Amino acid sequence: MADMSFALQAGERWRHDVRSATRLPRSVQRDGLEMLQISLPEGEVAYFFRGQEIWRRTSGSRCIRFLEHVKNSRMILDRENGVPSCRWELELMSHRPSATLKPLFSFQAVSNLIPKP
Repeated sequence: MADMSFALQAGERWRHDVRSATRLPRSVQRDGLEMLQISLPEGEVAYFFRGQEIWRRTSGSRCIRFLEHVKNSRMILDRENGVPSCRWELELMSHRPSATLKPLFSFQAVSNLIPKP
């Protein structure tokens, strides 16, 4: 239950970052990792999945472990119908092999920026 609570808090923080972006989030490759990079008024922030953890790196500071016990993670940029948004699909590790419910989460955030045609 604690992991699920942490995942919900992490998802809300991620959604806040996407909504606060000063330009559209973008997917970048850096150091062999795929990152979602977001420009915020206070600087850049990047999210990436490495090992069994989600990391959050801000400009001018080191990486912090954002979420642990992660089995799978994908951050997807979507511009369906001209509305820029991001989706984070997250699967936590199951602590019980006989668990009937998979700890799956999907967070959606719509950017407040609409691209010019």
